[in-house]
Order: sequence, then C-alpha cells, then structure tokens
Amino acid sequence: MINNLIRGLLYVIVFVLLQVLFLNNIHFLRIATPFLYLYVILRLPLGESRSGILLFSFFLGLLVDLLVIRRECMPLRRHSPVSAVSR
Repeated sequence: MINNLIRGLLYVIVFVLLQVLFLNNIHFLRIATPFLYLYVILRLPLGESRSGILLFSFFLGLLVDLLVIRRECMPLRRHSPVSAVSR
C-alpha cells in the first residue's frame, strides 16, 4: 500500500517536471503539444471515486499551468561581467 502511494507520488513529480521543463517546448507540426502528465490520471486505480479523480485532475492541471506560467515569466539569470576598472 505504501509502496504504491510512493510510486504514484514519484510518477506525479517526474511527469510534471518533464512536462514543464521539456515537453511544453515540443510542438508536433507546430500544432500539438504532448501532455505526459495525463498518463498519471489514466493510471489511477479504477476503484477511486469520480469526484476524487476530478479534483485530483483539476489540481494537477492547475499545478502544471502555474509552473509553466512561472517558468515563462522568469527570465534566465545571466551573470554580467563585473568591470575591473574602478575610478
């Protein structure tokens, strides 16, 4: 039971990170973007309630959207060379 919970949590973390860091930059034929994190939703146990799956799916999608927006809004930090000349 605990192993399944840890494995499921690991799936969520890895697939969300893959989605945010890599897959959102891939566009098949400039139209389609792969959504790997949906695989986590499809792998949920069949005995779960519909409302629980719906809430989990909503918050998982919200998490991915927030991470993508945050990543797009934050510029890369580049270190500018410090000038050695002082006056």
